[in-house]
Formats: sequence, C-alpha cells, structure tokens
Amino acid sequence: MKRGFTLAEVLITLGIIGVVAAMTIPTLLQSYYNKITETRLAKFYSIMNQAIISASLKYGPPETWSDYWQGVQYDNENNLIPKAEQSKAVFEKYLSPYIKITTAKKINNYYYYLLADGSAFSFAYAQNSDIFFYPNNYAKSIKNRIWGSNAFAFRFNAAGTGTNNKLHYKKGMLPFIAEWDEKEETLFTNTSYGCNPNSGNGAYCTELIRRNGWKIPKNYPRTIKY
Repeated sequence: MKRGFTLAEVLITLGIIGVVAAMTIPTLLQSYYNKITETRLAKFYSIMNQAIISASLKYGPPETWSDYWQGVQYDNENNLIPKAEQSKAVFEKYLSPYIKITTAKKINNYYYYLLADGSAFSFAYAQNSDIFFYPNNYAKSIKNRIWGSNAFAFRFNAAGTGTNNKLHYKKGMLPFIAEWDEKEETLFTNTSYGCNPNSGNGAYCTELIRRNGWKIPKNYPRTIKY
C-alpha cells in the first residue's frame, strides 16, 4: 500500500515555504542592490578620476580649463549656446575620450551617459562641477531621483575656493561635500545635504559610503532602492 500526502499537508508545506520566502527574498534583494551600488560607485569614482588625470596630461591642470568652467557661452554668431550642448561639448573635449561610454541620451535638456555595467551619469544643468550618478535602472531613477537611494552626488571643481568649494578645489572628483564642516555627525544631520531622511536632501550620502571603503555602512539611514 502506497501512502501519499494529504491536501492539508501539501497546503501547510506550501504555506511554510511562502512564509520563508516572504522573509528571505526582500533581504536577498536588498543585499543585491547594496552590492551593485557599492561596486559601481567605487568603479565610477576610479573611472572619472583616471579620466581627469589623463586629460590633465594633455591640457594641463583642470584649473586652466577655462572653457570647462565657463558659464554662459555664445557661438560665432553671438547666439546663446544651450547649456546642455555646452556641457556636452566640453565634456567630450576633456573627459569623454578616456571613458568607455556606450550611449549618450538627451532627456529633458540633460545628457545622460551610459556605461557598460548599466550605470549612468549626468551633469548639473547650471554647470559641469556637479555630477549625478545612477548605479542602476537610470531611466526609472531620474524620474524619481532620491539622493542616497537611487542617485548619488559627486563634485569636480577646480574653479573656485569659496566656502561652497574649498573642500573640492584641485582634488579631482569627490563625493559631494560642499559646505561640510568636516564633522562626522553632520554628514547625517546637515539641514541642507545630510544623509538622514529627516534632515537634508541626501547629497552627503555618497561621502558616508566612501568613508566606509565604498561599502554601505551598517548605520546607513537610507534604503538603496531602484
């Protein structure tokens, strides 16, 4: 006589499997997102700074790249050059030749540069100092950009030494730390840029990860989500 499982036993087993899956899958998914972010942040940081070094060998120190840091520009017929085109032109002159970009897409007056690993980056519309990096699913991330979650802020500045730029001046590309007082706690609590969701906009989150060896800290106050 062969004995099988009753319907009740099968349903109980499936229920247990469902509960275990519900408990473990979100953790595994979060771990996957964190790993993607850590790896691609570190890689992007290295790629950009290597490009800056290479461009410096050809054009001299970044502080001498006057057209890169220039504000409003005009063409030969005195027509205002749209900022997106101006930004693209100087990027392609100085840095783009040293970065393996798979595609460049213009979306809502910004150019987005896609890398082979699936990440992407763009420059701030007003100037080329601030760089926005999207480790994964950039198309979705730019529609609902959350600093420290699906987007990360960097700055490359060699054009000014004021309060807003002194920590960035002549230091290549760094995580965004403009106006930082260099106290660990203010990376969380700064009212403008702190990583804590209840304080700032999250621009300082990139520096928190860098200071932890490009690993998401255990006390990281935001959720990596794409």
